Amino acid sequence: PSLASISRMDLRREALLGRADILSLMKEYQASHAALKLVISQKYPDVRIGPGYLWNQGQHFFALPLDLVFATQYSSSGAIKEALARRNEVSARFMAVQAQVIGEVDRGYTTYQAALDKIHAAQALVHQHKRRVQMIERQVAVGEADRLSLKLAETELQTARLSQVDTLLQAQQALGLLEDAIQRPLASVRPSVQDLQ
Repeated sequence: PSLASISRMDLRREALLGRADILSLMKEYQASHAALKLVISQKYPDVRIGPGYLWNQGQHFFALPLDLVFATQYSSSGAIKEALARRNEVSARFMAVQAQVIGEVDRGYTTYQAALDKIHAAQALVHQHKRRVQMIERQVAVGEADRLSLKLAETELQTARLSQVDTLLQAQQALGLLEDAIQRPLASVRPSVQDLQ
């Protein structure tokens, strides 16, 4: 597939929004952030007010009990620091994986673009050799060239075709690397709205 309508930024966006390792780290970060919020909430007293009913020696009592549960400052500060460190560690891992993914996408994009350029050059070379063989065939037909010149031109054409097949193989390998980087087929990547305008 061509990269004419797909930019490097489109590929980065697809990778960062759809790769499994990025999504799992985002979920892990959300969980560590929720754990930090929970530990911070335990720093403040837990107040519970609720209606109650007592029965004591035949007497009926309605009550409004008030429960206050305090956590000591020393017990919560260590837990907060630990939860904050865990969240920061997940954040650092996320940033590292994000940079790695962007590097993989950029490397795959550059490699695939270079392979496509090689394909176009190889196709032009094959076309040039075909025209040369046709010209020499016409010269052999009228007696201006010999059969040896024709065989040499045909050999050069076959060599150019082999080179073209080799560049196609390299392009397929580069496409595979790019699709591995974005973890989806290149054909499923849609250009952004800004690129369409």
